[in-house]
Amino acid sequence: MKRPLRLLASLASISTLLGSQTLFLPEPARSQVLVGNLCPPGTARSKGKNFVRNGTFTISPGILGQIPAANPSEFTSNLPYVGDGVYPSDGPPGPPLPLPPFRGGLSIQNGSVNFAGGVVNGVPFPGDPANDVPPSQTYLYSNPFDNFNGTQIAFPPPPPSPPPLPSPDPLLLTPVVWRQTITGLAPNTTYNFFAFFFDLLVRNQVPGASTPQILLRTAPPVAGASGIPIAVAPTPADRQIWIPIQYVFTTGPTQTSGILEIVDTSRNIFGDDFGVTAISLRECTPNIGVEKSAGTPIDNGNGTFTIPYTVRVRNLAPVPLPVQPSTTYDLKNLQLTDPLTDLAAKATINSITNIQSPTLAVNTGYNGPGNPNLLFGTDILTPQTPAVVTFNVILTPGSSSQGLGPFNNTVRAAATTQGGTTVSDNANAAVQLSGAANLLLVKRITNVRRNGATLGGVNFGAFTDDPASTDDNNPGWTQLLSTGSPVGIIALDVNNPVIPGDEVEYTVYFLSNGSVPTLATNICDLIPAGTTLVSGTSQAQSGTTPATSSGTVFTPLAPLPANNSCITQSNPNGAVIFNLGDVANTPAENVGFTRFQVRINQ
Repeated sequence: MKRPLRLLASLASISTLLGSQTLFLPEPARSQVLVGNLCPPGTARSKGKNFVRNGTFTISPGILGQIPAANPSEFTSNLPYVGDGVYPSDGPPGPPLPLPPFRGGLSIQNGSVNFAGGVVNGVPFPGDPANDVPPSQTYLYSNPFDNFNGTQIAFPPPPPSPPPLPSPDPLLLTPVVWRQTITGLAPNTTYNFFAFFFDLLVRNQVPGASTPQILLRTAPPVAGASGIPIAVAPTPADRQIWIPIQYVFTTGPTQTSGILEIVDTSRNIFGDDFGVTAISLRECTPNIGVEKSAGTPIDNGNGTFTIPYTVRVRNLAPVPLPVQPSTTYDLKNLQLTDPLTDLAAKATINSITNIQSPTLAVNTGYNGPGNPNLLFGTDILTPQTPAVVTFNVILTPGSSSQGLGPFNNTVRAAATTQGGTTVSDNANAAVQLSGAANLLLVKRITNVRRNGATLGGVNFGAFTDDPASTDDNNPGWTQLLSTGSPVGIIALDVNNPVIPGDEVEYTVYFLSNGSVPTLATNICDLIPAGTTLVSGTSQAQSGTTPATSSGTVFTPLAPLPANNSCITQSNPNGAVIFNLGDVANTPAENVGFTRFQVRINQ
């Protein structure tokens, strides 16, 4: 039947156990600190390693009687194991029975049970999705009476000793239902114990039976307390329900192992049957939070933009309590990873500048896709401490429909807890550039031929600055194939004019330096009055491709096509229209020229 239960947790060394029925002797200094029943706000019960083995009891000890220290089930007890799926029945009060059979004890059940004429029932554990605990068919059935030597440990209570002995532990003859040595713990780390208990007594079947009471006891006692209640069933209505029980503690500065025990402290056989399963011990991991924001993009006026980014990260765990080590919730090896994947797919990253942080060790080699780590990964982030990283991305918008964005780039913050668990968080920042196409045109005379030879006294291969315009000074002209600038003269000297029969070459240089490509681009160059187009001389060169024959010739007064760029639509002396299509705004592909020759009329 159902006794009040006491859940005893100790993370002291194994040497504090004195014999099979001896629990813990008082010690002058505690090896762990109780800090509450739940993982503190700002932390979370890890979904990673469960330090409890066989916590759902799928593996049986495989014996009858005493459970040996080394057995497949990986737990021990001072109660006899009566077998799988067996009812550990209470025996009548009186002398111990011969062994076997046993009076009371332990059994692993699989599924539903119906014992003692329906007075005791059990059902499988259905799981707890809210706490990420899966269901389990198996559970440990405990009904203490005799220990494995046949010594009565549960009923009746031992007589009082006059006067009371001051030193013996009052739990010396208390049933140790479940005991497991836990290894692999980390010092100065907070852990969460979680288990589910089931009152196997059927409601109203045993009037006056005790209701379950779960107590926590640490060794040595925390703040002088011998037991701390963490769950109480107030009425028999809580029978036949799986009840979650949990608490947390912080390990000592050198502690890497310990012992967990579930102990039944009642000495009342009326209601002492209970089930337990889904036992776990997991780290309370600090939550890490990261956010990313983008400032207003800056149009640099040369076809590029600068986007300022800010990344903020914080350890969301609480500042440790005074009884805890100051490093309990520190996050180590902090790393911020921001590969700028979406931006790099839609635009060209020219450079990343001004990466800096007031408190973190930034990686000055960060460049997005090739080296995505913003930090060196050596920083420690203490609880409730914010940190920030800022940097600028200089980019040239792409030529696709999404060349101006939006750029949805995600930063990932990751760090390692005191217990070695990796925690992470992601944040996204979307940026949309607002830009326009722009096409610069510079026209020059690039040659004059007289009688088949270039006119002397004129340097047509040099750059001539137009003081009335800055268009010819744009640095983008340096990408012009072979010339590196819009060479040629603006006009001939009045002392060296053209004469009839001279052939004049006109070149119109173009530079697409907007934030987006120029679409469906055409350049119209009207034939000057008093001249005649030299047949077969119209050509164009774009980007890195050589010049080729190009352009559509329209004779004087011929109708011009729709959407042309000619200044005069009447076409008085003829025109050449060059259809360039879409002109990219990316370096090396955004410059070129159109060209034709005319002959001075007689």
